[in-house]
Amino acid sequence: MSIEYAVLGILQKQPATGYDVKKVMQDSPFMHWSGNNNQVYKALTFLAEKGYVTGETIHTDGAPSKKVYTTTDAGKDALAAWVKTPCDADDLRKPFLLRLAMAGALDAATVLEMLSRHEIQVKMQMEIDAEKASGFFADANGRAALLDGLIRDNLRLMHEAELAWIAQAREALSESTMQFTVMDFDGTPCLVCESGQLAAETDVNTMLEAVFSNDVRHVLLPAEALSDAFFDLKTGLAGELMQKLANYNIKGAVLLTEEALANPRFQELRREYNSGGAFAVCESWAEAQSWLMA
Repeated sequence: MSIEYAVLGILQKQPATGYDVKKVMQDSPFMHWSGNNNQVYKALTFLAEKGYVTGETIHTDGAPSKKVYTTTDAGKDALAAWVKTPCDADDLRKPFLLRLAMAGALDAATVLEMLSRHEIQVKMQMEIDAEKASGFFADANGRAALLDGLIRDNLRLMHEAELAWIAQAREALSESTMQFTVMDFDGTPCLVCESGQLAAETDVNTMLEAVFSNDVRHVLLPAEALSDAFFDLKTGLAGELMQKLANYNIKGAVLLTEEALANPRFQELRREYNSGGAFAVCESWAEAQSWLMA
């Protein structure tokens, strides 16, 4: 979409200064330009050279002079012709998809984190669009008001569809049978495994996906959620779990059986991670809950 035609559309609605045009752009939920002075005045210069707008300098006592631009008949005809042309396909493409297409070499947890960051951006944009309710183009004309409402519906549905797609992408990337619930530990939300076992790296990624999707930063894995593979230090699964929690700044705790706690190698692992303040190997629910809340 060309900024020149956006400026022309604003001026067709009413004569305006460059500053006025910039303000309309900033308040619009569907004009993606920043509306900085360079963009706006460059567009106005182009439109004036084409004969699509005229500019009149107005002098006011006690105030700086200002230049007000008005659409010419030629400009109105050019705008009407542009409005009826199909959109360029490039306008429908999403930069995030290009990044996602090149993420095949990354681990699942990183891809899931990309999706979570994209989700945050989509939600933030939804809030921004909802707040931008200037309704500049929705005047007394009934059709203009109707179109303004339809545009806002389009933006809302677009964001909702994107969020639904993110949820589907998360599900497709998660093949684990582990199920989680969020429990409240005196005001501290904590992700707790309620079924399934941590048996492979895929399960670690599933847990991280649940962390990101539930927006929590505390995890508790009870003893029944830990598979034999977790206790076999040759698999590296325990170290993988603890390292990823540390990488993503997630505070985690596991509850170990007495047999596991008696293993000297687990005791060494426990001392290493408990001293860091980001992970704890605990003997009871009470101990784990108290540590996570600290």
